[in-house]
Amino acid sequence: MTKLCLAMLTLLLAASLQASVIDLDWQQLRPEHQVQPVPLPPLTGDQKRQLQRLLQLKSSTTPSSQAAAASLEADMASKGIDTEYLLALREKYIEQQELAASTLTHQFDGKQVRMPGYLIPLEYASEAMIVTEFLLVPYAGACIHMPPPPANQIVLVSFPEGYKLKNTKYPVWVEGTLTSKLSTEHLYIVDGNRDLTLGYRMTASLVADYN
Repeated sequence: MTKLCLAMLTLLLAASLQASVIDLDWQQLRPEHQVQPVPLPPLTGDQKRQLQRLLQLKSSTTPSSQAAAASLEADMASKGIDTEYLLALREKYIEQQELAASTLTHQFDGKQVRMPGYLIPLEYASEAMIVTEFLLVPYAGACIHMPPPPANQIVLVSFPEGYKLKNTKYPVWVEGTLTSKLSTEHLYIVDGNRDLTLGYRMTASLVADYN
């Protein structure tokens, strides 16, 4: 009878622990941010290309580029296009997008979560292909063959136990304690060192193939 009670208690405890793990999707890590709309005046394809060319010229400090930029600005102004106003709007739009990308949620801080994703290895154990630290991202190839996701779509995961890496093209489940912390880290990722802005960290208790 005692053994039966202990077995039932163990099952109940396991079920309770399982129920306390929160299943997360990536959208939950990207809280809504009130973005002020940036009204962009209608431009033709040719005008957009001229504006792009102006940006390239202004980014150069050579006298010839500066002279070409002034000439292009004058030409566009003669057609009623205020380039200074348009470039200011562009900067404002970029600022809004960067702010939205770095907005984090603190709702899951210190909680046990479970989420799917693709891993980008950062550190290995002495045994070949046993990953102990990695980035978890929402799509394959992020940060390697493609631009990095927003900061609130990257999780830096520590898993001292190690996960036997098979292929970064295949997704995994990761379970552990999540914390939100915006930081820029200098990391080595397959094709070299780079600075990445990260939004979340996790100490993982389980990494398993996705199914």
